[in-house]
Amino acid sequence: MARQLSRRKFMVYSLAASTLTLAAPVGCDTSSAEGAEPTAAEAHGPSRVLVTGADEEMLVLEVTAANKVVLRLPRVEVGQGITTAVAMMIAEELDARLVDVDIPLAEARTKGNQYTGGSSSVRSLYGPARALAATARARLVTAAARRWHLPARRLRTRDTMVVAPDGRTATFGSLTAAAAGIHRPDVSSRPKPASEHKVIGRPTGRIDARDIVTGKAKYAGDLEVAGAKPTVVARPPTLGGRLVSVDDRAARAMPGVHAVVKVAGGVAVVAESFHHAFKARDALRITWRPGPRGGR
Repeated sequence: MARQLSRRKFMVYSLAASTLTLAAPVGCDTSSAEGAEPTAAEAHGPSRVLVTGADEEMLVLEVTAANKVVLRLPRVEVGQGITTAVAMMIAEELDARLVDVDIPLAEARTKGNQYTGGSSSVRSLYGPARALAATARARLVTAAARRWHLPARRLRTRDTMVVAPDGRTATFGSLTAAAAGIHRPDVSSRPKPASEHKVIGRPTGRIDARDIVTGKAKYAGDLEVAGAKPTVVARPPTLGGRLVSVDDRAARAMPGVHAVVKVAGGVAVVAESFHHAFKARDALRITWRPGPRGGR
């Protein structure tokens, strides 16, 4: 079920799930998240069915039974560090350990803005991510308070758990099912003021550093598509240039080359590997017609 979201008031939505799962729209006015309680609304339907307008995507946060906090990022991590930045936002507001926060990339969507660029990711996600985490924290604290029959205001959070004055602790994972059923928490859902930040603004190691240096991180070149072969395109050296002729005999005779094909804007070489494709592309003898701006 879809419901149009107001861009004038920031809202946090509960998603029907067996664990605490919250969603917030990206792209709305999140200024109210700094000083006002986010409003909670119910979304009917199975877990992961989002409440969304036609032109907005939702940011979804889940606290799992394994004591992990998971937020699927509707942006692309291309080395700029946004997964670490968002993990810091979540860890800050939840008082969670950074190692307990997972920021996988969301699947591509047919609708919604997943644009990554213009140095806009942190700006657009800062309000929604923190509001989601702050709301989750309030509900987890309330769940612990009701379990222990204590006033929620007397409880504290640290290291991905709730702590009672007498030293008792409960992990977020052990509270997530109970917290999913709470819609009016007994403590504030406001994000912290900047003066209380202990994670945001502090030097922090990248959460994906080990994957990058060990080769575990996946890139577009690692994608496997059934039946697809590595392909490169020789393009004109000038803007708007056009193909006049191509002698591809040498390229076709090279090992590993499957096909040489004229395409809009150039000549494509399909080969067994990118190494073979690049070598064959360089062997093409092409005559180009300059574009309208000549050599520019």
